[in-house]
Amino acid sequence: MIEPKENLYSLLSGLDVANVYQRRPEVIKDLPAVTFYIAENRVNATLDKEIGYQSLTAVIDIWADTSVESGEILQSIESELRDRGYLLDFCSDIDDPDGISHISTRFNFVE
Repeated sequence: MIEPKENLYSLLSGLDVANVYQRRPEVIKDLPAVTFYIAENRVNATLDKEIGYQSLTAVIDIWADTSVESGEILQSIESELRDRGYLLDFCSDIDDPDGISHISTRFNFVE
């Protein structure tokens, strides 16, 4: 079984982003920022009670000053995660009351 949080944190921290958080803090001090959490981590067992495969869903949100900046970060994240077996399943712009750009995404991984 893989534990994805440390891997995702390391991967996202390696991108050109000011801050990476697991879950959203009450105040995001510096932009751009990325928040993430594991929405689902399912292990599917074989009849021999071994791990047959594991499926993960990671929710990653991007916070930036402009939509151009958040879009560039999205492209970087999608490319890096795809190279590691994660596929983009969902992406949406979210209205933010502070006027910043917020993109919410969902990535799936099956091993």
